[in-house]
Amino acid sequence: MLLKKAAGVMALFVFLFFFTENVGALNGDDFSENCNEVVSVVTDRDIYIAGESMFFNSGIFHHKTQAQSKIMNLVLLDKNHQAIYETSGRLNNNSYASSIYIEDTLQTGFYQLVGFTNYLRNQPQECYGHKHVYIVNRFDKEISHIKQVREDTSTSIPTLDSGRVHNVLSHEYQKTNKEQTITIKPAKTVVDLREKMDVHIRVNDSTFKAGIYSVSVSPVHAFFQQNQPPDKTFAVEKSPQNKHNRKFLTETASVIFSGRVWDKALKQYKPNVSVVLTTPDTIASLMYTKTNQDGRFFFLLNDYYLGKEVFLSFRDFSNHDHSLDIQLDNRYENTAKYHPPRYDFRPQTRDYVLTSQEVIRAVKAYSIDLVDTITTDKWQNFAYKVYSTPDHTVIPSEYEPLDDFMEISRELLYPVRSRHQDEGYSIRLLNEREDFAYFDNPPAIFLDGLLLHKANQRVMDLNSPQIDRIETKNTRWAVGDLAFDGVVSIFLTDDEYRDYTYFLNGKNVQTTQLKPNTRLMQPKYNKQENPRHHKPDLRQLLYWSPGINGLSDDFEFSFYTSDLEGNYRITIKGMLPDGRVIEHHKDFIVKPAP
Repeated sequence: MLLKKAAGVMALFVFLFFFTENVGALNGDDFSENCNEVVSVVTDRDIYIAGESMFFNSGIFHHKTQAQSKIMNLVLLDKNHQAIYETSGRLNNNSYASSIYIEDTLQTGFYQLVGFTNYLRNQPQECYGHKHVYIVNRFDKEISHIKQVREDTSTSIPTLDSGRVHNVLSHEYQKTNKEQTITIKPAKTVVDLREKMDVHIRVNDSTFKAGIYSVSVSPVHAFFQQNQPPDKTFAVEKSPQNKHNRKFLTETASVIFSGRVWDKALKQYKPNVSVVLTTPDTIASLMYTKTNQDGRFFFLLNDYYLGKEVFLSFRDFSNHDHSLDIQLDNRYENTAKYHPPRYDFRPQTRDYVLTSQEVIRAVKAYSIDLVDTITTDKWQNFAYKVYSTPDHTVIPSEYEPLDDFMEISRELLYPVRSRHQDEGYSIRLLNEREDFAYFDNPPAIFLDGLLLHKANQRVMDLNSPQIDRIETKNTRWAVGDLAFDGVVSIFLTDDEYRDYTYFLNGKNVQTTQLKPNTRLMQPKYNKQENPRHHKPDLRQLLYWSPGINGLSDDFEFSFYTSDLEGNYRITIKGMLPDGRVIEHHKDFIVKPAP
C-alpha cells in the first residue's frame, strides 16, 4: 500500500485490514505547517521488467496555500540515489498521469519514484510523494534478490506499498468491517481470454469520496506481498525556511527557470544584475530579469521556451562582469538519502518475473506499443520578440559571394559600419530616425537569436555562404528598460557555424520539456472473431485509469482480458485530503483457452 503521510509531531499508527478483497484506510494526523502541499505517487504495479513502460499518477492536495502548483516533477532514483529518469508535467485537476519507459540497461534492484512541486523544494522532503518499485533486468535469470524468499504459500497477505513510513513511530494492525469502506465487485471471478470484464466499485463511507484515485488491473504477483511495513523511504535533516523569501517559487502556470549570480572576486551572490535569456531561432527574442537581494533570478517560461536550448548572459558589458558566474538551479535535486526496503519476496514472485521476461521479449519482437499520448492544450506559445519588423534586410545569397562580414557590411549594408581597431572590432549603426549619424555606442548583436556581448573575430569571419540573412533596426530600441543603439540580427544557414566562444560569461542549457499525459491503449474484441487470426495480445497490465478526482457512490468500468492466463488483481489506490492513503483490491482468474 502506498503510504502517504506529512511530517507530524505526534505518533502515526498504521492500520492494515486483512481481507482478501479489501485493504482499508490508514489513519493519520493533520499535516504540519511545513507541508502546505502534499504529493502522492501511485504506479500501476510494483514489479517491472526493464524494457516495458511504468505508468504512474502523481496527485496533490493543497493546504493553506493561496497560489497552487500546476507543475509536477518526478525523479526515478536507484539504490545509490542517482537519478535514472527525470520528467515534469502539467497538473490537471490536481493530478498528473503519464508513463516512463524503463531502459533495458537498468540493473535488477529497488528504485524509488519521487514526486514533488517546485514549491515543495522549500519544504521538508517528507512532504514529497515516494514510491518503491522493483525493476528486473530482462536478461537477469538469476534474480538474486528474489531467490532469498521465505516459504509462504498464503494468498491472503495484503499489499503494502512504501510511503512516509519514516514518520511512523509505531505500527499496529487492526481489522475493520469492510462494508464501512470500499467494495470491489467484478462481474465474474473466472473469465476467458479476451473476454470483457465489468467491474463495480461501491463507496460505503462518504469520507472516501473526495480523494484522488487510480485503478489498475495486473497479475497478482506484480505487487509486493508482505505483512510488515517497509524500511524508511529516506532520511533528511529539516531546515527552517524563510517564508517571506522563499528560494523556489510556486509554479502556478508553467515552468520557472531559476538560478543565482555569483561574484567570484567578492565571493558573494550579486544583487541587481540584469540577466538575459535568449534562444536560437529564426527570430530575435529576448527575456530578461534582475537578481534579487540574494542574487537569485527567475524566468517564467511559456511553452515556446520549453525543451529548447537557451543561453543566459549579462546585459552589462562592463569589465566587472568577467568576475560574474551564473549558477543554475537543478529542479530535480533530491538531498535526502534513499534507503531501499527489505521485502520478503514470495516464491510465486520469481515465477512471475521469469514469465514476464519472456513476455517482454515477445512484445519487443512484435513491436507492440501500449502507450498512447494524450494531446493537451498548450499554456502559451509565443516568443518575446525584440522587434516585429526590421528596417533593413539583406540576403547575401542574392549577391556575389563575399569573404567576411566586414566586406558584406561595406558592400551590402549601407546603414552598418564595421571597423577593425586595436582593441578588436566595432560595429555601429546609422541612426535613421534622428540626426542621420552613426551611433556612438555599439548595437545589440544577435546571432541566430542569441545576444552577443560584442563583435569578435568569429563574427567577422562569417562569409556569404554561412549567412542566411541580416536584419537591422536603425533606431534607438528598447526592450523593457534595456536600451540599445540599434539592433543587428545575423541568421546563419547552418547551426554548425554557431560557436559559443562568441559569448562571455554566458551559459547555455536545455530547458525542461513537459512530458504529456499518456494512457494505456485498450483493445476491444468481438466474440464472433477468432482470436488466433489477430496479432497476439500480450498485455499484463489489463487496465489503468489514473487521476480519478473523487469517487461516486457507484463507480463502474470495464476492460478486456488478454491472451495471458493467470491470477489477476483489481486494485484501487487513493489519497484523501487529510493525508490518509487507502488501497482496496479484489482478485480474479483468467482461465486458459480450452
